[in-house]
Amino acid sequence: HDARQHLVSLQGLAHAGQYQDLIAYIDDLVGNSQMTRQLIDTGNSGINAVIGDLAARYPQVEISWTGVIPGNLALRQLDLCIIAGNLLKNACQAASLATDHQVKAVLKFSGKTMLLTVLNQTEKKVKIGSERDNVVANGRVGIGLSKVKSFLEPYHGRLRLTFSPKTALASGGGEFRAEVLVPNALEAPREF
Repeated sequence: HDARQHLVSLQGLAHAGQYQDLIAYIDDLVGNSQMTRQLIDTGNSGINAVIGDLAARYPQVEISWTGVIPGNLALRQLDLCIIAGNLLKNACQAASLATDHQVKAVLKFSGKTMLLTVLNQTEKKVKIGSERDNVVANGRVGIGLSKVKSFLEPYHGRLRLTFSPKTALASGGGEFRAEVLVPNALEAPREF
């Protein structure tokens, strides 16, 4: 109930043009210490903010991003933040427990098709479900990945998960890779 009340209040402030009050409200909700500096420029302010927040919450994790999110992306901002945000958060959580604290995100386009790959190391073995879209790690099923899959459906997108064990790790850990493929991810240029 509280989340909806907050969103309605934020919407009211935005529609009224009370931007200083809007920023203060948001800072009260999420804290403004996370947004002190922009770490990575993805080309999208929302994703930049998500990465900044994750970097503050997981200071031991080094996050890298390659690629630029174009302005003519067909995905809604809400969907993009849920898709990329869940993948990045999962990767940061796992990397924070691993000996290699790196998360690498790579965004590429081939024509209008978008490929977002998020890589991280894990300390323990990860079991991937039969449809390659859910994960069991540390005895827990990843809920965020089913959310990513559902937000990809309207775009006819796919989520592919892979795990490559590292034989040198006695714990069974290795590299975890999440790939999001979205056809027709770019809007056609507008003609005059």
